[in-house]
Amino acid sequence: MFDFSQFSAGNLSGAREILESLPYIGEYTRPSTALEFVQHNLLASRNSSAPAFVLLATDGHVQDAVQLIADVSNVQSAATLYGIGFGTLNTSAL
Repeated sequence: MFDFSQFSAGNLSGAREILESLPYIGEYTRPSTALEFVQHNLLASRNSSAPAFVLLATDGHVQDAVQLIADVSNVQSAATLYGIGFGTLNTSAL
């Protein structure tokens, strides 16, 4: 589990390393498939007392990501979800 409390707007040292170490499902994966994987494989096996968050990055608009998150209420109950939409998305965008 990562301690994100060390990060603030002015101190992002180490943020890239943390993002790169998070589970990555893969390019060209449908967001709904990715969320299903998160629900059944990652959230199901985590310590329930530990906070969890899911970052959903899509190659669409941020509204698309937010709508996908809104449609998956069972994931919302287990984790805090964030959606980010990129015009084009590749691993260098992170």
